[in-house]
Amino acid sequence: MNLYVDGGCEGNGTANAHGYGSFLLEGDRPVRLDFGTGVTNNICEYKALIAALEYLKEMGIRNVDIFSDSALVVNQTAGKWNINVPALKPLCAEASRLMREIGASLTWVRRDTIVEKLGH
Repeated sequence: MNLYVDGGCEGNGTANAHGYGSFLLEGDRPVRLDFGTGVTNNICEYKALIAALEYLKEMGIRNVDIFSDSALVVNQTAGKWNINVPALKPLCAEASRLMREIGASLTWVRRDTIVEKLGH
């Protein structure tokens, strides 16, 4: 089973930045998420992934292939890249824990794949 996930932030890096995200389990409708203000695009990428993983866990769905266009999230959760932003450390830890718990893999895909699946 495949799931596509994305997070972003309108006005990233500004005081009025507004975060959003979404995920799509193939065969379902996309789930849209609102993360409010005071976030960054990378925080939103993690929050969207965590929301998707919590959804999968709640639904009892295991062994899912997850696809993201965030090289940062994919590589940090795999332990390949350092986490230099303190706010990302607990998010990475939570995402990694949930992935292990439900047997999910996370793979990087090109941005156009995410846009095709999620529309943003």
